[in-house]
Amino acid sequence: MAKFNLFNVFSRSSNKKDKGVTKKEAAFDGKYGFADFFRFYGRNFNPLVKANLIFALLCFPLVLMIIPFSGMFNTEAYMPTNMIYPVIQGIAQYGSNAVIDAYTAIYGGTTTVSVWSQTSYILFYCGGLLIFSFGFANVGMAYITRAAVRRKHIDTWYDFFYAIKKNFRQALVVGIIDFAVSGILIYDILAYNRNRTEFYLQMFFFFIILIALFWIIMRAYIYPMMVTFDLSIYKLIKNALIFAVLGIKRNVFILLGGVAAFFFTFYSIFLMSTVGYILPFIFTISFICFLSTYCAWPVIDKYMIKPYYPDEDKNDDDDVTPVFTDRG
Repeated sequence: MAKFNLFNVFSRSSNKKDKGVTKKEAAFDGKYGFADFFRFYGRNFNPLVKANLIFALLCFPLVLMIIPFSGMFNTEAYMPTNMIYPVIQGIAQYGSNAVIDAYTAIYGGTTTVSVWSQTSYILFYCGGLLIFSFGFANVGMAYITRAAVRRKHIDTWYDFFYAIKKNFRQALVVGIIDFAVSGILIYDILAYNRNRTEFYLQMFFFFIILIALFWIIMRAYIYPMMVTFDLSIYKLIKNALIFAVLGIKRNVFILLGGVAAFFFTFYSIFLMSTVGYILPFIFTISFICFLSTYCAWPVIDKYMIKPYYPDEDKNDDDDVTPVFTDRG
């Protein structure tokens, strides 16, 4: 009986064999059609669930960041019912008279409001640690989903952390950029959505929505390219922007599938409560990431691999993955 070694959890298992491919997969035409999507996803369901769990673990600070918005740790505070009250109080500091007393009686009413407590702020700022792990989670997931799309054997634990190790610095920097851009876009969408009273504000709102959609599509290309090519961060972003336009037909399915998975999870929380809360940890994230890579990889393959490596898919000796150098 083989001895269990804790450190082997993060190493490639030598006794695990690839289960191979079916006749249909062997005859795959490389078009990545609708039927192939479900066949590839079903074949890699188990490693994708495991990758989803690792992703959720690395992004756990997000849970800490969300908790304060639930009001769980809120406390009550007193607030004036009329905004003129602070002005009256400021004047009263220099002396009181009958007029000030009258205004205080009229406008001095207060009400209780629910505000964040110190615990809420501590949890929110602890959630900010996500900025450092966000890139690692995405690069590991991209490596797993790319292997699934390319019909390669997946050793989830090893492959996930191998990708992080090989792309550590770039994943950290891109993750910070990704986190910052995504945060700013979400904040702007919420802010403009509350203040769409003027026409120009409505235009800004829809403009931000358009930028957010473009960024979502670009993310589908940035991380797979990062784990495949030796490119600078500038060229990762530049190429992702170009592919967001060149692959417009496939990119539409990235958005539609992502929205469908999001609403499926959202409504599952209300309809099936416990099951709904579990879905983001075992299904939603990996499904969206797999869908994104499935749609993005043929575009990457067409423009960045086949022109220089026409026989790349025929090479079965890439134990991990070939790293293609930057050709400009």
